[in-house]
Amino acid sequence: PAVSDGRMMLVDKGESKAVLVRADRASASVSASLATLRNFIKLKTGVRMEAVSDADQPERAQLEIVVGYTNRKDAEAAKLRKGTYQIATYTEDDGKQTVYILGTDDALVQAAVDHFIAYCIETDGESLWIDEKTRSSRMLSLNDYEIAGAEIISNIRNFNVMERSTNKESSL
Repeated sequence: PAVSDGRMMLVDKGESKAVLVRADRASASVSASLATLRNFIKLKTGVRMEAVSDADQPERAQLEIVVGYTNRKDAEAAKLRKGTYQIATYTEDDGKQTVYILGTDDALVQAAVDHFIAYCIETDGESLWIDEKTRSSRMLSLNDYEIAGAEIISNIRNFNVMERSTNKESSL
């Protein structure tokens, strides 16, 4: 099960319990956001979590982390206010669970991933789980102060992306 000791386990004792999902036609920025999360998980636990497109895996896994909008019906139901992101958990009747990391644009998807890494997950080195507050809430959204910060981050990221693109050693 994905929940152990009241925690939604993403990695349990060195074993991946979740699958990362992106849209089949995800932009390079959203794919990079997913890679950021995947690399963080690998760095913290040594586990390289599987990453798939929604077209490659039309059937839901027991636990999915969806980055950006996909063909998953619950994500399409999330109506975000312009300039915001959302982190939400959803449990289906059959017990399958999904964590949605969504944003109204690519920069806000990255901001949502950054927020998820910084504030929503915990690790002990070989396991990684979603904190109780995130797991028990249906939605976590930005407030107006965070929106202004996300816009600043977006501008900084756009500058950094352009600067990094000239570095031939960098790759995704």
